[in-house]
Amino acid sequence: IDAVLMVGGSTRIPAVQRMLKKKFEGKPLLRSVNPDEAVALGAAIHAGILMEQRGLATSLPAPAAETLRNTRLQDVTNHGYGVIYVGQAYGQHRLRNMVMIRKNTPIPCSKTESFYTMAQGQTEVKCTLTQGDDVDAEFVNVIRECTLEVPPGRAEGCEIQITYSYDANERMSCVYKDVQSGRTQRIELERDRPVEVEAPEAPKVDFDEAGLDDLVI
Repeated sequence: IDAVLMVGGSTRIPAVQRMLKKKFEGKPLLRSVNPDEAVALGAAIHAGILMEQRGLATSLPAPAAETLRNTRLQDVTNHGYGVIYVGQAYGQHRLRNMVMIRKNTPIPCSKTESFYTMAQGQTEVKCTLTQGDDVDAEFVNVIRECTLEVPPGRAEGCEIQITYSYDANERMSCVYKDVQSGRTQRIELERDRPVEVEAPEAPKVDFDEAGLDDLVI
């Protein structure tokens, strides 16, 4: 990295600029473009590429259409998404967060992991979709929950297969499957619908600019 291009209104904040300079070890911060216009131009280019791909850019001049065809953009996830499970920590069974899709993963993407029932005769599995990259379940946000009913009378250790998929339209699908019986539960998320996150009320604190030094980006 030779320099950091400042894009987005928040890059005008001096504390953010200092944080970025520290993060990138003193690399120069480029302010040669309007940070707000850069976001709008990027959105316009993205829209143009989608129109070209769908055959809707017929009114564009030939040079512009050719430029769009030769331009490649890579979308990434803006959050990490995981599932809560019971795992070992400090010699005890604790609720843990398994990150299925990490923040900044190129999309479209998909990942499958297997988990196993814990008790003999277990009849249901609680399926929890989380947002956040921490492995501790206390430090992630719960987005959606559902229950997968499984056949009774089985031994412990039955496989539950979980697949998270994130498509190019930023729609997310979470499938929870009992492998032996084939029963499934599904959670769907769409970008244009607000995500309701249940979070505990945090105490009010005074803003400490020095605390920004500890932020990780």
